[in-house]
Amino acid sequence: MTNTIFWLAPLGSASALFFAWFFYRSMKKESEGTEHMARIASYVRKGAMAYLKQQYKVVSMIFACLVVPEQRAFLETAAPAGTKGAAQD
Repeated sequence: MTNTIFWLAPLGSASALFFAWFFYRSMKKESEGTEHMARIASYVRKGAMAYLKQQYKVVSMIFACLVVPEQRAFLETAAPAGTKGAAQD
């Protein structure tokens, strides 16, 4: 029973990736439509990329603010006594 449950997550992930690839491929085969629709699609694409760029900036700043102190705390607690995190020869 436990072994079956263990494999559900990887199989679900693999099937989700397969269906995402399948739908992406079928969507890319379709045309963008008329010239007017293609122009609107380019505006949407430009706006989406601007949004993603801003999101990546915010997420990377939050990541840095969380990881750097955690890394320092881990190195200080994991170091042998008296070394303050630095390796001694």
